[in-house]
Amino acid sequence: MEEIFSGYLPKDNKKLQEIVTNANIVFDSSSIFNLYRYKKETTINILNYLDKVKTRLFLPYMVGLEYHNNRAGVLKQQRAIYSKLESKVEDLKKSISDQFLEDQHSSVEIDQVQAIVNKFNKELTTYLNTCKKSHPNYLISDPIRDSLVKLFESRSGAAPSMLQLDEIYKVAQERFDKKIPPGYKDSKNKDNQYKTYGDQIIWCKYADYIIWHELIQHGKKTNKNTLFICDERKEDWLWVENGYKLGPRPELFTEYKKETGKDFHLMSLLDFFENLKQLDIHNFSEKLIIDIKTSTNLPWKDVVKNAFISLGGTASLNQIYNYIEQNTSKQLTKEWRGTVRKAIYYYCSDRDLYLGKENLYQALSESKYKLIPY
Repeated sequence: MEEIFSGYLPKDNKKLQEIVTNANIVFDSSSIFNLYRYKKETTINILNYLDKVKTRLFLPYMVGLEYHNNRAGVLKQQRAIYSKLESKVEDLKKSISDQFLEDQHSSVEIDQVQAIVNKFNKELTTYLNTCKKSHPNYLISDPIRDSLVKLFESRSGAAPSMLQLDEIYKVAQERFDKKIPPGYKDSKNKDNQYKTYGDQIIWCKYADYIIWHELIQHGKKTNKNTLFICDERKEDWLWVENGYKLGPRPELFTEYKKETGKDFHLMSLLDFFENLKQLDIHNFSEKLIIDIKTSTNLPWKDVVKNAFISLGGTASLNQIYNYIEQNTSKQLTKEWRGTVRKAIYYYCSDRDLYLGKENLYQALSESKYKLIPY
């Protein structure tokens, strides 16, 4: 029974140690792009470690294509934070001025309030300008890309031919029709999206299956277990029950085992380094773990939205609380549940706190909501 249903069984420390120390290490683009979001020292430490285990690294062709296609957009997002913060301060100043046009208060002097806000604005602007001046222009010179190119030299998947892609698309669509993971969750959202490379047309809805196909082929070639590092919580890759992350989908584990005779595992980069540290395999500082955990924290808006997606699109507040408590890497304060509620109310036109921007949720009752368009 253990051998037949091993995809459903938890990994003991011995098996986990074997995976993190000996398996093929394969990266999804989400984990690679987070290298641009970590503190510089943290990214350098991660790249230095990967250089020590580079013989185990493998970069699927599709991940490499996504990286090179989307790198500029990620760099743009990093620089955009400055103008976003400056805009927020201007919104604050205007909001306070507008408030005093509507309300007067005997103990609150508008001049004093505006002086405090102007001081804050000046200090923040000075700080942001300093940060902007020191922010590296990776479009001109990108040491992270240079390191990745060296790390994955001769360790990247080859570009498939159009004939191979046509066969992969055919198999992928048959799997999607039967909801066989991975990739079927992306099929409708990315139905008309594609990338080109030379004379190739790469349909984005099949991207995850193309990666999965490469993982299996590489596993056969190397005759090794595979560890897939992915920082996105994709429910057609990750097995989640009642908010608990239980590892890769059993279907994926079982298929990889059948095709290669070896094991498949999935974890985030944070989980990977936490396991290495817990097993005392490498002497990583706690600061490295904290920096990764802090840098990969999603905005609450995205955390809540991802929770709804993982729970099928409809959930009660308590279900959302339980899921987030078990899955988020955020530091949860005493008020975090209130923050979660606001992240729903702000984007729900049925609630008084609705911001009037995106309408993401429909209120089914006082405590139950549906993610639109689920």
